[in-house]
Amino acid sequence: LIATPDVSVTPISITIQTDLASIPLDPVYFDGLIVLTQYYTLLDQGAYEEAVSLYSISKQNINGVEADIAYFQFSLESIEIRFIYPFDYWLAQQGQDPSPIRQDEMRYVVGTTVVYKGAAWNDGETPIPYKRTSFISLILENGKWKINEINSSPWFSKQ
Repeated sequence: LIATPDVSVTPISITIQTDLASIPLDPVYFDGLIVLTQYYTLLDQGAYEEAVSLYSISKQNINGVEADIAYFQFSLESIEIRFIYPFDYWLAQQGQDPSPIRQDEMRYVVGTTVVYKGAAWNDGETPIPYKRTSFISLILENGKWKINEINSSPWFSKQ
């Protein structure tokens, strides 16, 4: 008989400090960070089918996968991530309280620099990049985090 040590796992506690508040951060938020990084990297590399495969079923049904892919093919030249923040961190920076959400949802604020095909050009004949902020929710679907909403304002639908 081999004795096994009594091993207890202490949950990781992560806190983000802002000027106005301390925001607790669930370590699972890093899973969402990976999904968002994959999504924007795939878009930038032109792997649009793989990028939209990271959408939830609900998001895929809004325009249809083929329409989303066609939109990216027609309009997107490049995209680069500038920042990814947990939504509650962004709220705290605005002096607002955290937003209650479902257990199977995570929310982020993502800043990107986008260059569109056929975009306006500056005097140096280079495309003018567009800085964009998106408010994104992910939901847990079949054991995987999927992008459920991408909004230009901080309002999420209630599901």
